[in-house]
Amino acid sequence: MREVERNAVAILQISRFRVARLVDAVHVSRVEGLYTGWGVEHRSIRQLGRLALRGNAGWAWSEHAARGRASAELTRGSWTFVARGARTLDVTNDFRTARDSGATLSALFTVDNYDYVDRRLASVGLARHFGQGQHAWRLEVGPAHDAGVARNLRQGVFPRDSAFRENRVVREGG
Repeated sequence: MREVERNAVAILQISRFRVARLVDAVHVSRVEGLYTGWGVEHRSIRQLGRLALRGNAGWAWSEHAARGRASAELTRGSWTFVARGARTLDVTNDFRTARDSGATLSALFTVDNYDYVDRRLASVGLARHFGQGQHAWRLEVGPAHDAGVARNLRQGVFPRDSAFRENRVVREGG
């Protein structure tokens, strides 16, 4: 009888080790040096809706700092409820391309021409999806704090080609 109850509550459950982007597993920057991380994802479909729990954590070896993100998303029909928390090293450069998420391994060999900020945030949100889920309106609110970070690497593997400049000063605050 318990097996039937368990199946009624959780129709489908998938748990796996996974990162959403390659940069969540490994990257190099002049602030963090080598960053290595891992991630987990749990998805289930229950009577109350589709639930997705995601998290990733990692270590910036030259900066000696832990970074990561965690989120919970519950989707019921065309509505999604979200809760997030994170400590990330975010790129603040203007005029980047859509696929540009910062240095992955290029800083190891050539140039790291990005500006960074240490961002901590927590938020809750609500999204309404339209059409075939292709469009959405989203409202997300919560506190965030940005802090400046210093360069920890002066050059990549090839010193002549990879002199790393200091990170630009940022206006710290929430």
